[in-house]
Amino acid sequence: MKRIALMAVALVVMFAMAVASASAAKIVIKGPAPFTASSGLSKLSTEGLPEIECKTSSASGTLTSATKGEVLVTFHECATEGKKCGNVSAGTIQTKPLDTTVGWINKAKGEAGVDFIGKTGEKTNGSEAEFECEGLAVKVKGSVIGKSTPTNVMATEGKVTLVGKNGKQEIEKFEGGLKDTLITEASLLPGSELPSAQNQTATETFTPIEAKKGTKTVFLPDNVELNTVNNPATPEQGRCQKAKHAKYTDSNCSVIAAEKNGVKKGKYEFEPIS
Repeated sequence: MKRIALMAVALVVMFAMAVASASAAKIVIKGPAPFTASSGLSKLSTEGLPEIECKTSSASGTLTSATKGEVLVTFHECATEGKKCGNVSAGTIQTKPLDTTVGWINKAKGEAGVDFIGKTGEKTNGSEAEFECEGLAVKVKGSVIGKSTPTNVMATEGKVTLVGKNGKQEIEKFEGGLKDTLITEASLLPGSELPSAQNQTATETFTPIEAKKGTKTVFLPDNVELNTVNNPATPEQGRCQKAKHAKYTDSNCSVIAAEKNGVKKGKYEFEPIS
């Protein structure tokens, strides 16, 4: 009898675990994707001006749609030629709120990136940041494109890499788009608009999502990806999640499933952020 009782208890526990697992599997994450970001050394190089270096940066932002987002970046321990640069405090520079847009860097190779531009004005009139370096006034305008990695991989982290030197950015425009460059105005050279380049690698970490599991509140990792397969017209920010009769066979939504009698045989669907 004791053995039968133990087996009964085990079956109840297994059933409870199966129900809990099924309940968790049904949680579908939707909506915007908030994130934080950080980087090591960042450099702003401008033709005709001394280079500005910041030892680290931090940021917070949100992916708000399939192609758009917003972010605010703070650079720490910034200086040029021994002079501290800042607008929050000496050595600390904070950008104005920035809009982000994803696009193709090289569509044939599946390379995608993100363009950063200030919310407060047009590319030629607005500024991304304004600060002083112990008497030297600096205004950075325009926009800058970084390469996003990885693509087509669901993950809680991603990287954006900006590469440039001597006032020239490696990636200056998206395929089929207008030229996007940074421009710096400095009181050292009044009235001049000088081409600039940003050199930096930032790691984005997506914020866990609060959800209900029965009566309990749980925090689920928010796995997000930049997908280059779902929409040939543009890369898309979103999440690959389990679904019946879905478009994709894999959990990264990168392999399109075959159809039989008009019914999709995949197990995963890509949900663009909205």
